[in-house]
Amino acid sequence: RVDNLSSGVRDQPGQHGETPSLLKNTKISQVWSTWSKHAKPVACSGDWLGVRDKCFYFSDDTRNWTASKIFCSLQKAELAQIDTQEDMEFLKRYAGTDMHWIGLSRKQGDSWKWTNGTTFNDWFEIIGNGSFAFLSADGVHSSRGFIDIKWICSKPKYFL
Repeated sequence: RVDNLSSGVRDQPGQHGETPSLLKNTKISQVWSTWSKHAKPVACSGDWLGVRDKCFYFSDDTRNWTASKIFCSLQKAELAQIDTQEDMEFLKRYAGTDMHWIGLSRKQGDSWKWTNGTTFNDWFEIIGNGSFAFLSADGVHSSRGFIDIKWICSKPKYFL
């Protein structure tokens, strides 16, 4: 973790009078530079399909939203996050007529959030009044999370 890498830097004075925060930012920059030089695209394995910078898994069986989320977590993935129109078109085309859980949910009265905690920016419409989102052939809908349908997981295609 970056926090651990920079923890020893906080209490040490800079060799050229730098502030500890500057040293920390320099350390973070060095870590990022090293990571970006060594990160390699990895072929998506087994039943996972690669599109752009992500690997996607389309389930064959059905589960509720929470069980689907747990399945994805065990695969070191999340329920699918749809970031671009290209992702949306691919997922709809591959999913066909089946409904699939994706990684959007909301608490009553709150805004939609992805499973990684980021707020959904409303770039596509979510039809319905439910608390859990699913993808179907005609777009994204919402429902209560206890129905059993298929799901889609996603994870990055880049690893160290």
